[in-house]
Amino acid sequence: MCSPCSSKPRSRSSRKPSAASTRTGMALSASQTFGRPTPSSVSVPEEELDAMLQEGKGPINFTVFLTLFGEKLNGTDPEEAILSAFRMFDPSGKGVVNKDEFKQLLLTQADKFSLAEVEQMFALTPMDLAGDIDYKSLCYIITHGDEKEE
Repeated sequence: MCSPCSSKPRSRSSRKPSAASTRTGMALSASQTFGRPTPSSVSVPEEELDAMLQEGKGPINFTVFLTLFGEKLNGTDPEEAILSAFRMFDPSGKGVVNKDEFKQLLLTQADKFSLAEVEQMFALTPMDLAGDIDYKSLCYIITHGDEKEE
């Protein structure tokens, strides 16, 4: 009978292969680690995968993966960098941007937001009496979280 606490050491050939810094290695390791195949419906461009792999300083093991993942979750730009980006849309320096113009940009430029994502963001976005976005308060929410959530 096979027991998970068997005192017999596993031979080198029976060990699971470690995740190498390749896409195949990562997929194989994920399926082995979690006991199920990696979703084949996920389609990521080759260039994006290569860029992700370059962020690691060598072979990507689980510890490196968690570190990179944590950096992505906590790695928002500093508040001043976000404020500088908003200031480009505020030539008068009033601290607000037009909601409709900003919505149009979010829906049509760069990493496009869906309409649902825009609506969700606007639900948390501080606005002035004219309906313009108070981007200084929004930047605080982006970098520190919404006070209501805490």
